[in-house]
Amino acid sequence: MTQLNLFGTDSSLDRARKYVQANLEDGCECPCCGQNCKLYRRKLNSAMAAGLVWLVGEYGRTGQWVDIPNLAPRFLIKTGGQFSILVHWGLIEQKINEDTSKRCSGLWRPTPAGQGFVLRGSAVPRHVFLYNNTCDGFSDERTTVIEALSDRFDYAELMA
Repeated sequence: MTQLNLFGTDSSLDRARKYVQANLEDGCECPCCGQNCKLYRRKLNSAMAAGLVWLVGEYGRTGQWVDIPNLAPRFLIKTGGQFSILVHWGLIEQKINEDTSKRCSGLWRPTPAGQGFVLRGSAVPRHVFLYNNTCDGFSDERTTVIEALSDRFDYAELMA
C-alpha cells in the first residue's frame, strides 16, 4: 500500500481525498479513518443473469413484488449478495422496507431495463465499478443475457 505524503499546499483533507482517489484501483487505507478503500470491478456473471431471468419470469407471472427469501430457487439464495448487485446496473429494484423490525423488505422486481435485458436481448455494460457499494462507472464492453449466462463467477478475477 502507498503511504500518504502530508506535505504540500492543499489541506490535509484534500490531500487525503487525492491520495485515496489515486490509489483506489490497487487499494489503500484511508488516512482519515483507516477504512480499506478499493474500486471493485464486478462482472455481470451467470449467477446474476440466471437470477434475473428467474425474477423476470416470476414477476411476469404475478405482476407483484417477488419475495426473494421465501420464493427464490436455491441457486439464487446460494449466490449470497451477488443478485443484489444488479441494482447498480438498474436491472432490479428492492421495495422500500416499511417494517422497522427487518433490515430490508426482501421484495424485489425487475426494472423495465431488466426486463429488456432478459426478454429483448438488450445489452448492458459487462462490468460495474463499485466503491463503497456505490456505482463509480461502467466498462465500455457490453454483454447480453445469453453471454452473461455463460460467464461464470470467478473469485480470483474479482480480487485481482
